[in-house]
Amino acid sequence: MKHPTAALLTAALISGSLSVGASAAHYEGTLDDGAKWAVDTPTDWNGVLVTFGNPREDVDRALLDRGYGVGKMVASPGIGLRPRQWANDQLTALRQIHGRVSPKTIITVGYSGPGLVNTMVSEDSSGLSQGAVIGCALNVGLPNLFRAHLDGAYALTKLLMPGEPARFFNFKSRVDIDTQVAQMRAAVMRAQQTPEGRARIALVGSFAMMPTWFDPSTPPPNADDYDAQELAQFNHLTALNVMGLDGMTVAGGATRPEGGWPGVVLGGNLSFITYSRYDMERLAGGNVTSNAGVDYADLFQNLPTRAEIEALYEKAGLDLSADLTRMTDGANIEADPEAAAWLETHGTVSGRLHVPTLSIRTISDIAGPQYDTWYADRVGEAGASRMLRQSWVQHVGHCRFTPAEVIASILTVQARIEKGDWGESTTPEALQALATSLDLGEAAFVPFTPGKFVSDREHRP
Repeated sequence: MKHPTAALLTAALISGSLSVGASAAHYEGTLDDGAKWAVDTPTDWNGVLVTFGNPREDVDRALLDRGYGVGKMVASPGIGLRPRQWANDQLTALRQIHGRVSPKTIITVGYSGPGLVNTMVSEDSSGLSQGAVIGCALNVGLPNLFRAHLDGAYALTKLLMPGEPARFFNFKSRVDIDTQVAQMRAAVMRAQQTPEGRARIALVGSFAMMPTWFDPSTPPPNADDYDAQELAQFNHLTALNVMGLDGMTVAGGATRPEGGWPGVVLGGNLSFITYSRYDMERLAGGNVTSNAGVDYADLFQNLPTRAEIEALYEKAGLDLSADLTRMTDGANIEADPEAAAWLETHGTVSGRLHVPTLSIRTISDIAGPQYDTWYADRVGEAGASRMLRQSWVQHVGHCRFTPAEVIASILTVQARIEKGDWGESTTPEALQALATSLDLGEAAFVPFTPGKFVSDREHRP
């Protein structure tokens, strides 16, 4: 049985039937490699088809009730996240859909891994889709995603596990991974007991892109509440969310919401970092990322949480420069060239958007809002900024969007397609007003400025 954290990444394109309560016609198809698509349209179809890489029944039903067609894309069987293959499959599926269903407009939607796939589809020049919503997308590309994971795991073992055997790549088995994750988690738990450990957790958590807000029952910590920010990073690193486990290990009196901690992937974020790499290395044939020659003191200068780290190091009486030098001096991990080349070929994006694209992300997401800064920069370099707008919602957790937020995003892209201009439609106020008007429950669009993504080895922050 696949480990649950791996399943979150590799089975992100889900199967199962669409909502059929408002459906009048159903179409489906299977591609040569086993990928599948399905489309439902209502009796009063308006000609707009919204296709999802990872559909949700509540959103499907709301769209069908409003006269929209709804489609889903199901990935071909196999391990690991294969965005380029999945993007090609989606384009093939869209060609088949155009031939059988004849939509007037297609808007594609994808979250997380399928959000990266959807970014690739949106960079395609074929005209098969007319607009896109990319939610919580891994739109820094897979090389940068796994560099960020490597930087976080490396910082953890270097600073919190000195002298202990540690490995965070080239895993041989699930037992090997689980053993290492348990040791890493125990080291973080020990470190939380001292001021010195807490300062280092803030640095580790920042390189690992752990958010500084964890408990959804409380507002985000104030900008200068560094203790609360570190506590959130600690909880994101260590809290468990495993089926059947009720004893959640968190600190600070956080109130466990029904269904578990929304900011924590199944099995814990340390498991996510390691299991996703395990699958990727099996696909690519070896270690996919390197930190050899990385100057971590240089990267530190652009961390969004720099003020928090500096304050906690000063409070603990620790030498921050010495820790960063230790990280830099030990940075000698080399990628396997063929594996790194495979990842580059199958997992990168260019920023050359061809259709209007609206991104949406929660402000507390382990797939950090910094991804959006990186992608906006690439889009700008490609001369396609007119196509991209970005939005944020005040929630904790990866892809924790409400139906109102998703459908407001879709309607905003539809309006951009029809009018040819974004106007003021993507301001937080406009998106919030639209989402509230849909009578689909809560929405929380907010102004937000993400920090810089620091783990790119080619593009300097």
